[in-house]
Amino acid sequence: MTNKNALNEFSQQKAAEFQLKKAEALSYAEQNKLPFLIDNDELLMELMYIDDHGQPQYYITNNSNASASVSTNKVNTGGGYGYSLDGNGMTVHEWDGGAVLSTHQEYSGRVVMGDGVTTTHYHSTHVAGTMIASGVVANAKGMAPSASLRAFDWNSDESEMASEAANGALISNHSYGYGRGWVYNGSSWSWYGNTSISTQEDYLFGFYDSQAQDWDLIAANAPYYLIFKSAGNDRGDGPSNPPYPLDGPYDCVSHAGIAKNVMTVAAVEDVSGGYSTPSSVVMSSFSAWGPADDGRIKPDISANGVSLYSTDNDNNTDYTSLSGTSMATPSAAGSAILLQEHYEDLNGTGNFMLASTLKAVILHSADEAGSNAGPDYSFGWGLMNTLAAADVIADDASLNTIEEITLNAGGNYQRTVTADGTQPLQITIVWTDVPGTPVGASLDPSDPMIINELDLRITQASNTYYPWKLDRNNPSSAATRSGENNVDNVEMVTIDNPVAGTDYTIVVDHDGTLSGGSQVFSLVVTGIGTATPMPPVADFSADNTSPLTGTTVSFTDLSTNGPTGWTWSFSPSTHTYVNGTTSSSQFPQLTFDVAGSYDVTLVATNAHGTDNEVKTAYINASDPLPFSLPWTEDFEGAITTTYTANSASLNGLPDWSYEKTSNGRLRFTAGSSFYLSGSHAATLDADPSGSYSVNYLTSTLNLSSYASSQNLELSFNFMHHGEESHSNDRVWIRGSKTDTWVEIYDLYSNRGTAGVWNYVNQIDIDALLSAAGQSLTTTFQIRFGQEDNYPATSTTASDGFSFDDITIKEIDQSAYIISSFPYSQSWEDGIGLWTQGTSDDFDWSRNSGGTPSSSTGPLSAHDGSWYMFTESSSPRVNGDETHLEATFDFSSLQSPELSFYYHMFGVSIASLHVDIYDGSWHNSVWSATGPQQNAQGDPFEQAIIDMSAYGGQNNIVVRFRGIVGSGAGSTYYSDIAIDLIEVTGSTGPASPVAEFSANTLDIALGGNIQFTDLSTNNPTEWSWVFEGGTPASSTAQNPSVSYNTAGTFTVTLTATNTAGSDVETKTGYITVHIPPVADFSAGSTTIDEGGTVNFTDLSVNNPDAWSWTFEGGNPATSN
Repeated sequence: MTNKNALNEFSQQKAAEFQLKKAEALSYAEQNKLPFLIDNDELLMELMYIDDHGQPQYYITNNSNASASVSTNKVNTGGGYGYSLDGNGMTVHEWDGGAVLSTHQEYSGRVVMGDGVTTTHYHSTHVAGTMIASGVVANAKGMAPSASLRAFDWNSDESEMASEAANGALISNHSYGYGRGWVYNGSSWSWYGNTSISTQEDYLFGFYDSQAQDWDLIAANAPYYLIFKSAGNDRGDGPSNPPYPLDGPYDCVSHAGIAKNVMTVAAVEDVSGGYSTPSSVVMSSFSAWGPADDGRIKPDISANGVSLYSTDNDNNTDYTSLSGTSMATPSAAGSAILLQEHYEDLNGTGNFMLASTLKAVILHSADEAGSNAGPDYSFGWGLMNTLAAADVIADDASLNTIEEITLNAGGNYQRTVTADGTQPLQITIVWTDVPGTPVGASLDPSDPMIINELDLRITQASNTYYPWKLDRNNPSSAATRSGENNVDNVEMVTIDNPVAGTDYTIVVDHDGTLSGGSQVFSLVVTGIGTATPMPPVADFSADNTSPLTGTTVSFTDLSTNGPTGWTWSFSPSTHTYVNGTTSSSQFPQLTFDVAGSYDVTLVATNAHGTDNEVKTAYINASDPLPFSLPWTEDFEGAITTTYTANSASLNGLPDWSYEKTSNGRLRFTAGSSFYLSGSHAATLDADPSGSYSVNYLTSTLNLSSYASSQNLELSFNFMHHGEESHSNDRVWIRGSKTDTWVEIYDLYSNRGTAGVWNYVNQIDIDALLSAAGQSLTTTFQIRFGQEDNYPATSTTASDGFSFDDITIKEIDQSAYIISSFPYSQSWEDGIGLWTQGTSDDFDWSRNSGGTPSSSTGPLSAHDGSWYMFTESSSPRVNGDETHLEATFDFSSLQSPELSFYYHMFGVSIASLHVDIYDGSWHNSVWSATGPQQNAQGDPFEQAIIDMSAYGGQNNIVVRFRGIVGSGAGSTYYSDIAIDLIEVTGSTGPASPVAEFSANTLDIALGGNIQFTDLSTNNPTEWSWVFEGGTPASSTAQNPSVSYNTAGTFTVTLTATNTAGSDVETKTGYITVHIPPVADFSAGSTTIDEGGTVNFTDLSVNNPDAWSWTFEGGNPATSN
């Protein structure tokens, strides 16, 4: 499977890297007077980057009756061999030194410049024609005359290759490379080797470098993408009497041409009339030869690259002949796209060969070339034969000539085939290997670059047949086949004269470990006369590889070759088979019970053998709805339906469920006016077929990754349809599905007007859970409840609630702090930065006009149209509290003053309080009790509170606390209103308040004391006076002072800033003592044994503690 994420990440990385290196190269070239671009009839060279050795690296084109040479004309329409392969519906890619002349008559309308480059170049145009020219001029007809082309210039090629591969590219052509060894610039020769490493050879010939590694990485992440790369024209390059040897003849392929997973193409002379014998294939005079430094076979394949006639860029009818591996490579690439077309025709739209399969088919079917049998370092595996390759693909349906197999670590693949005896029995395997690791710069290092080392062999009785292998130390020697090939990721075994009707066993295993735990390889076999019985090739898929725990996953057996038995296993074993299936079912269904990654193994069996397919970490089960905040549920994923079952999961809403305990129902959507946004809302009401409903709509969310300190806020919208008061008209949350429900909102008490949507926000999930001793888990839940008797027949009748646009988001607490002054809030646009309390009994309500209860509350707002009030009607009871609060930052405000207007009319009025929090609560800094107005229409009263004690401080909370009363036996007449809250004061810094401390207050003479400034309001200057101290004064913020005179001393600090100064004096703050001088006398210094001596302290300077030691005395010590 193409790893799109890895490719796109690599693409972005390489795009940035190219821009940086290109800019550095341009600067270097300008400073050192080096050419940036050389473009002439001989070649195109462009500076790409400066390497780690300080040497400039240039891309260079590889210039020095192709279709007939490689038999591609025989598979084109009218080729006479039953094929009609012209590239219809196929796209080939090209990277080259400039834009293709896309308007040329040979391919107008079939070329797109993927990077938008417009400056055309003859080389790019010629390569394009070799691949896709339609044959307006017959001699210029390309390999795939109906194919399309996506072309790019060579700047940032690796980034673009990765991006195109991620989007499904199959074939790309690269007829260029870095200038290596001797390079002719059109007028003179230049040496591009690094003499600090070798003066005999450019060490980068044959060297597996970072470009080879990068191209292997792209191929490894894009298993259907095969890159065709010119071998280069370096063989024999150099001037007469050169100071360094001429390039080659062997070991002169470089950079990406050395990559393991690309198809490196050599150039041969035109094979006039088509291939006949190996001697009919004549090597060109320039084509570069291998090997790779580790001995791998390079080039891979040969194609005609001499005097190819194709399109030119002077005008839309221009043509020219060019030579080089640049011309051979598009011959091979254009032919290869026909083979993918052929495979898709036979196997269905969108089904293509793996790149390793395509490479195996081409190499397997190549015509022998060179003086020795088998591969060599000149022609590679031979001359490409498109017709023979197409025949191999065609034979697959009847002879099983092609397989794509996964070899697991420690595994062993075997297949028995029967030779037809009329031709060699030949088996080829190719695998796309993971990238190797380049070694340090050195000449011809032999370190193998193969990572996953597979081994192919054929056994028959006591005979073992091994693959072809070449010797890097004797590059002209013939290939051998006497043992394992441990360097190539292409292995081919050829049995020249198999015995007809004899069974031969193909064996593929591996040495060492397999990176990634397995390796996909492609196998091609020819020389078999009938389809041979084959063991199954196990494979499978799942309809969901990232399920939620507890949900059903269905597995599909995709095994080929007719398995008759299946054994499934899963690790870990925390799963359950469902719907009657078992571990031996062909198509099992199961649930995964615990979140985590699961390895899945299928063992498929038939009469001819078994095969197992292991997919590591194939299933990644997770607990419900892992997601990133913010999260919003607008119910647009729901289908329009009604749920009446006692419990149900909801179609289109996998994280929601419904349950009821009586005749309730859930609807999406009940009516066109029942939703706030989109076209769906959730409505809970009674089922018309019964009466009395209790309904719950619950969402289960994975919030385990959000710590409680992250401040998660819930908001939602709801509307009531004439609902009456019931205990289940609530909203609850809980940290996990096993915790106790925590009520967070009373829907009925805050229902507002029937048919009007209410927006509820600033519900602090973390604080509410923390207060209940709960925390966020993988099964955090929200539950919306409804209880009543009748269905909702309209937005205003008769019962029920509708919910829409529910959101959880992370909040920045600082966003809710009021710090801009003067400040004013009169509720015209909502409640702004004020929040409803979470530890009270009900919420303040926002209203315009009179309150719902008559004979209480105001008739209108004091300022504007809106005010906040305490709706005291039932179910409120005497003493219920409601809190409304906001947080202020007064750090830039001096002498703040809070004012507000209040209205307290009604016989049941209790009290209104203002509380302040500055680290602890100061309740009732202002309060009013009982009615304050005589009539509803009386104006609001104003209250003014001096807040100067909090000037210069932040995180000051102001809380309005309304309390419900019960005068005249009812709470209905207890509505309290507030409006137009204002905070004023002078801005700017406050004068300091000086304060300090000392690390000790009592020291011995000569000791030091460290003083610490504790002044507030950001002083910028300090002036200390130390009575008796040294120094006697200081301007340091935190000075150290020594005292050399005994006594008690005063310390004074003056702290200053631009707003003023403050003085703090601490009298008698420091006490300095003179250390005592110890002395004593004894009543007698000579006594009899057992006698007593009286000791007398004679110490001076007033000691206050003594410690005596008496050697030989009893007691031995005394205090």
